[in-house]
Amino acid sequence: GLRSTQYDYRDVLLHYLECGSAWLDVGCGHAIFPDWVGDSARTAVETAGCVVGIEYGIHSLRQHALIRNRVVGDIECAPFRPRSFDLVTANMVVEHIRNPERFLENVRAALRPGGFFIAHTPNIRNYRVRLAALLPQGLKNRLIGWLENRHEEDVFPTLYRMNSEAAIRDLASGNGFRVVEFRSLNSSASTIVLGPVVIAELLVTRLLNTRALASYRSNLIVVLQRI
Repeated sequence: GLRSTQYDYRDVLLHYLECGSAWLDVGCGHAIFPDWVGDSARTAVETAGCVVGIEYGIHSLRQHALIRNRVVGDIECAPFRPRSFDLVTANMVVEHIRNPERFLENVRAALRPGGFFIAHTPNIRNYRVRLAALLPQGLKNRLIGWLENRHEEDVFPTLYRMNSEAAIRDLASGNGFRVVEFRSLNSSASTIVLGPVVIAELLVTRLLNTRALASYRSNLIVVLQRI
């Protein structure tokens, strides 16, 4: 019954995206969702009135087929007028943020009152994330490329400064947000390419699906609303 949490993120995004909304996708890379999620990204773009993507690298932005308004810039100090957007999203981005307080300050400034910020990110309390945090970046890049079929230029250093429920709730309350939704979810198995090894991962995942161990699941999806 497992599925990638990318599908859960898609469902949450489409729920909060209203027709005609001004939407900023932070760290947009070259796609809103992975290709295997389907045509949902096109549906989202067509629903919004205006979509803007911001990303560090021009290489990824040039490959983005759906977002026409693209900005090369620092996602921790986005260069937008105050109150420009109804929705800000970050799909697997906040784990790379150096200064989450400054980042949220800028997200809040970019949002209109009552606007929403949606983030999908790994959970630092999960065993896989903790192990990954201990690996040298070069080795991590190669492993991610092998296990997830991602190019090395799409893998960035991770800091995990906004990747637990306690950290997110504390940062939200200190930066003018209220937590509307907080979900701790298990994603699909990442060791499927390793054959029988996946059995051990699935057994651990079954344990993490119990309520007692919910805070140790692999991914977090959070919805914050600007106060």
